[in-house]
Amino acid sequence: MLIAGGHVAVLVNRLRLFGMRTLLGHKPIAAWSAGAMALTTRVLLFHDRPPQGAGNAEIFEHGLDLVPHAVFLPHAATRLAIDDRQRTALLARRLRPASCYTLDDRDWLLFHDGVLRAGAGSRRLARAGPPAAMEAR
Repeated sequence: MLIAGGHVAVLVNRLRLFGMRTLLGHKPIAAWSAGAMALTTRVLLFHDRPPQGAGNAEIFEHGLDLVPHAVFLPHAATRLAIDDRQRTALLARRLRPASCYTLDDRDWLLFHDGVLRAGAGSRRLARAGPPAAMEAR
């Protein structure tokens, strides 16, 4: 199953409407952008530098929880002040016990047998200090 991006609110709504959590079960899924966000425990709306001024991340909705204890942050390089260690650490602490993972162009992660594994490029926001590259397991 492929789940593309788009408007995350509409996407989560339609996935629920059609009972996709149950239908997807243990099928292989490739998802990106808002599609990846919809698979997690919580969907976070975020942009540290929106055009209208300062931005603060907001929890939008529960995701499908197919990838539990995770929050995916697509387009992080353009939407997060990733070099602001205090800001990223605060975001990571706010969302605990879930962990936050950046997903930029060509980044990927693998969720298999209940474990989120390193792919390429993605970083986990640390609750203290700078974001860390995902470690291969």
